[in-house]
This record gives sequence, structure tokens and C-alpha cells, in this order.
Amino acid sequence: AIKVWTPENGKTYCGEGGVNYIRLNNGARVTFSSCPLSENGTSLQRGQIPFFLYSVVESEKVDVGEAQDEIHKSFVMLLRLLSNKIGAFLVNGLIPQCARSLISRISGHVMVFMELFPNKAMEITCVLEQLIPMVSNVNASVKTSTISESFDRNSEICEGRTTQITVESPHPYKTNNMYSVVVGFEDTVHFLCVQFSPSCETAQADDQL
Repeated sequence: AIKVWTPENGKTYCGEGGVNYIRLNNGARVTFSSCPLSENGTSLQRGQIPFFLYSVVESEKVDVGEAQDEIHKSFVMLLRLLSNKIGAFLVNGLIPQCARSLISRISGHVMVFMELFPNKAMEITCVLEQLIPMVSNVNASVKTSTISESFDRNSEICEGRTTQITVESPHPYKTNNMYSVVVGFEDTVHFLCVQFSPSCETAQADDQL
């Protein structure tokens, strides 16, 4: 609220049916109300406040494009640092459990990032390219050792346990409504495969997971 004071015995511009608001050039509106302390009887019906000189202070606008570029650079830098650390772990032949968890968490975001920003896909690929031969060598050595151990154990190939979870939204579907389910997995789960049921008839061509 703003109180407008005029000198004692001062006069105001007269007029019948005064307007009780003015609209500023930025769309804001200033509304006037009567004051019982007025000594000259000025009200919204008899007499108007004549002129207002005002200025609108524009708020600082943040360039969305520049902010997005900074976020992209930070994400690429994070991947580069992570790639270097993973490479060092692979050379030493040991990847800590905390690193495995971090890799599994970030890998999904990498794929989403490349889909949303295709212009950054080449840069992301170049960052992760150095890991391809290292991972291939590790996979080959692990596969060889696994097969040799399997033959030593009566040719029984050990396979990991599979956990299957079915998620179904309530029927009938509500319009303009989002349904979410929080699914928890054990610490032994390292990879996740999502498969839609063929009986699902609500999938659209532009759906993304």
C-alpha cells in the first residue's frame, strides 16, 4: 500500500466519478482507495489524484541459451573425468563398488542426453571412445576366465539370477493424469531391461522412456 500525502489546505483536481485504478505500461495495475484522514473530502467519487510519475525497473533476464550451454559443458566435463577414472581403474584391473554404482547411474542419463541434444552426441562419443578397447579387453578376459572355470566345474556355465517385476497402471485410464510407480531393486542388480507387453494398446510412436 502507498499513501499519497498533499500539503495542508492543498487542492486536488476535481471531477465526478473518478477512476479507481490506472494500468502501468508493463501490465501492472495500481488501485486507489479512499482515506478517512482526507481533510478536503477527496474520494473516488469526488476528485481524482491527478498525475503519477513512475518508472518500471526491469528485472535481469537470464539468457536461457547461455545457461543451457554451461550445463552441457559441465555434463561433458563430468563424463570426461568419469571416463578418465574408469580407464585408470580398468588398467589396474579393479573397479570399486562405488564406481560401479556411479557408472550405472550416469549411463542412463548419457543416452537420454544424446537423444535430447543430438548436436552433442559426437562430443559424448569422443569422450567415451577411449573406454571401448579397454572394456572389450576386460570383457574378453572375464569371458575366458568364466568359460575355463565352467569347464573345470563339469562344464556348468553359471548364470546370474533374473528378477522380473510387472508394473501395471490402474484401469480405466484417467484423462490428464500421470501414474507413477517406485520400484526398488536389490544391490546385486546391475542392469535393467524394460519390455512393454504386446497387449498394451496405449503406446504411441512418440513415446520415450
